[in-house]
Amino acid sequence: RGGDMTDADFLAMMRHIGLDPTDHDTNELRAAYLRLTDLFAHLETREDRAKAQALPVFDPRKPL
Repeated sequence: RGGDMTDADFLAMMRHIGLDPTDHDTNELRAAYLRLTDLFAHLETREDRAKAQALPVFDPRKPL
C-alpha cells in the first residue's frame, strides 16, 4: 500500500515517472497519491472492497 511507502520511496517514484520533486509540492502529491491508492480497488467494480479488483491501467507503484 501507499501508506507503507517511505518518503525516499515516494521521491524515487516521482523521479521514475518523470516528475522533479523540486518543482512540486511533494506533501500534497503524496496525500493525493494515498487517496487515489485507496480508490484503485473501487474504480472497476461495484463489489465490496474485499472482492474488488483494481483496474489494469498504469499504476505508478509498479515498474514500467
